[in-house]
Amino acid sequence: MVIGMVKSVRTVAFSPGGTRIAAAGDARVIALYDVQHGEQVANLTGHTAWIFSVDWSDTGEYLLSGSFDGKVKVWNVETRTCVATHSERGKTLWSVKWLPKTGRSEAFATAGANRSISFYREAAGG
Repeated sequence: MVIGMVKSVRTVAFSPGGTRIAAAGDARVIALYDVQHGEQVANLTGHTAWIFSVDWSDTGEYLLSGSFDGKVKVWNVETRTCVATHSERGKTLWSVKWLPKTGRSEAFATAGANRSISFYREAAGG
């Protein structure tokens, strides 16, 4: 399977089980593809700058994205909507990663240009 995108791709991640792949980059769009058929199944839009990192939750229900715009977004993959946005003003986000699931909360970490790592206890936010 070869996936063609209009602009440079900076990050890819396979869903748990390997049925989907998320690809993102300079186009500011997260494209979701069906791995078996190679078909694009969704576009997630909302970032205002390049997307540098994406990561799937353990269940595949959510996707994280981090961008040059200093925002980390939490996406509900089924509804294809952004359910939370966290801003780190003036901080390009190079990497986002879900933490191992503990209890009922889903937490994640971000790393960025200000040489720090930020931890979020809850995926939901403003």
